[in-house]
Amino acid sequence: MNQAIVALGSNLNAPHTQVSAAIIALARIFPQGFDNSPIFRTPAVEMTEEAYDFANAVVVFDTSLPPLGLLRNLQAIEIEFGRPQVHGKNTARTLDLDLISCGDAVCRTDELILPHPRAFARRFVLEPLITLLPDFRFPNSDLSLETLISRAPPLDMALWSDSDD
Repeated sequence: MNQAIVALGSNLNAPHTQVSAAIIALARIFPQGFDNSPIFRTPAVEMTEEAYDFANAVVVFDTSLPPLGLLRNLQAIEIEFGRPQVHGKNTARTLDLDLISCGDAVCRTDELILPHPRAFARRFVLEPLITLLPDFRFPNSDLSLETLISRAPPLDMALWSDSDD
């Protein structure tokens, strides 16, 4: 079994509701070792258009799926939540599930790069992750999450209130 780390994000169609429902769906599919961070409200970053704030969270769970199999499962869940199969990079979305890490896997293919190449500098991934795994270190990295957070660009983050949707 490998510990998978998945980042969730949504900025369309009641983002908090979308992320909450996705957390429930992931917990049903991957119940072993499942835990989730609080949901954070963050401004849109690197978006190609004017965009609403994001609801962001991180989940961890144990899986026997290989990383590519897990990625395909996550993509199927995104489609169930209304994300088009073909979509632009950095566009508004009902649900985005990014596979951040899967055990000690390090890979670089056309379909998947692990650990996620931009997770190291994304505060909206690192802040929720540290609430779950404060001692986590990415494969092939000696840097703590605290160090990565201190190096990440500033981002105005707050816990998302249920009434914010």
